[in-house]
Amino acid sequence: MAVRTRWTVQHPCSHAVEHDLSGRPADKRAGFARWLATKNCTDCWKAARDTDSPSKEEWLAAKRAQEQQAAVEWAEKFDMPPMEGPDKALDWGVRSRHQLVAAAHNRAGGRGDLGRGGLGGGGGEGAGHHAGRMVDRPAGRRGL
Repeated sequence: MAVRTRWTVQHPCSHAVEHDLSGRPADKRAGFARWLATKNCTDCWKAARDTDSPSKEEWLAAKRAQEQQAAVEWAEKFDMPPMEGPDKALDWGVRSRHQLVAAAHNRAGGRGDLGRGGLGGGGGEGAGHHAGRMVDRPAGRRGL
């Protein structure tokens, strides 16, 4: 008996489309065909995506502007060195540095508010200074 590779799927948009699922593992094809039946066909999906493009672009531009403003404020607050490179990449670099440092700080169990503008610490026994910036350090540890 041959293993089925082509499935006719009735999509919610009322189109029936025959899909070639030979690129999927045989044991996953039926489940994928059921999943496809819950989605619009490719043509309807593309048409909906293309008509929604301006609102997505506006939303993305607003989000990038907000992230950029937060990253610039953070960099100024903590006297971060200026980014160097092509003008096209500078905004991305500033946002990426802010996101990476905030994520690393949070991953390391950092205290404080690095993600929204703080480097943690607040003085006290575990805090030290390094290059003019506050650095959180466990109590009793010397050096960085």
